Amino acid sequence: MRERMIQFTARPTYLFDAEICGYTRKSKGIRQILGQFLVLTGLAAALAGTLVYSLHRRGFDAEAFYLTYRQEQMAERFQQYASALVGMETEINAIHRNDQTFYRSILNKKSIDPEIWEAGVGGSVRTGTPRFASPTLQDVARRYEKVLYKLSLQKVSFEETARLAELKSEELKHIPAILPINGRTVSGFGYRSDPFHGHGHFHAGVDISAPYGAPIFAAADGVVITSGTPEWGYGLQVEIDHGYGFVTKYAHLSQTMVQVGQKVKRGAKLGLCGSSGYSTGPHLHYEVIRNGVKVNPEDYYYSVR
Repeated sequence: MRERMIQFTARPTYLFDAEICGYTRKSKGIRQILGQFLVLTGLAAALAGTLVYSLHRRGFDAEAFYLTYRQEQMAERFQQYASALVGMETEINAIHRNDQTFYRSILNKKSIDPEIWEAGVGGSVRTGTPRFASPTLQDVARRYEKVLYKLSLQKVSFEETARLAELKSEELKHIPAILPINGRTVSGFGYRSDPFHGHGHFHAGVDISAPYGAPIFAAADGVVITSGTPEWGYGLQVEIDHGYGFVTKYAHLSQTMVQVGQKVKRGAKLGLCGSSGYSTGPHLHYEVIRNGVKVNPEDYYYSVR
C-alpha cells in the first residue's frame, strides 16, 4: 500500500504508516537541525550586539564594573582577615598572661614591662596602596604589625623560660607543687577559731578533708626526716626535707608508710589519712616551711596529683 503524506497545519510533520495503521512523527534531517541552529545562533549574536551597543550608548564601563566586583570580593575577604586578627590578639594576650604569672612565680622570672608589651607600632602608609584603601584597612595593618611585634617579644620570653627551666630543672623537682591528697580545703592558713576551745589561734597550715584511709603523697622530691609522733597534737606525722630551703609536714595520719632517711620522689605514697592527735575528724593537716618560716601552702600547689 502506498504511503500518503499528511501535512498538518502546525508543525511537526506526521506520516501515515499502513503496517501499524497509524501516524508516525517524521524525524528532522541533519540539514534542517543545522539550519535551525544557525538561525538561533544568529539571533543570539544579534541580541548580544544590541545589548552591548545599548549599554555603551548609556555610558556603561565594563572595566569599572569588573573593578567594583573585585573590590567587593576583596572587602569581604578583608573582613574575614580582620575577624581572624581579633582572635589572634586574644590568644597571644592569654599566652602572655599565663607566662607572666605562672612561670614568673615558679622560676623567679622577670616579667615584661607592660609599657613595652603594649608599645605602639608607627610608620607611614606604604606606597603602592590600592586606590580603594581606607582608614579601616590601615588600622588593621597596624594591628597586624603589633601582633607580630608581640609574637617576637613572647618568643624571646619563652626562650628565656626554657633556659631558666633547664637551669632550675633539678630545683623544680624539690619545690612543693602538688596537693598531697585528693580532698577539699576546710580550714586555711592564718588565724582561726580553735575547734576545741573556741579561742583564736594561728593555723600554720591547711586542713584538707578526705576519707579515712585515703592515700597521702609527697609534694616534691626529698628525704624523710620525721615519721612518727614526736610532737603532741599532730598525731602520726611525716616530715620531708626537700632541700633548697623547703620542708613539708603531713599530720593526723592513721598510718605512715616511710622511714626516716628514706629518699622519696614527688607523688610517692607517705601514709594514709586519719584523725590522730589533736583532731575532730579524718583530714590532713599540711604545712610548707620555707627557710624556717611557715608559709601558706596554697601558694605552692597548682594541682591534685
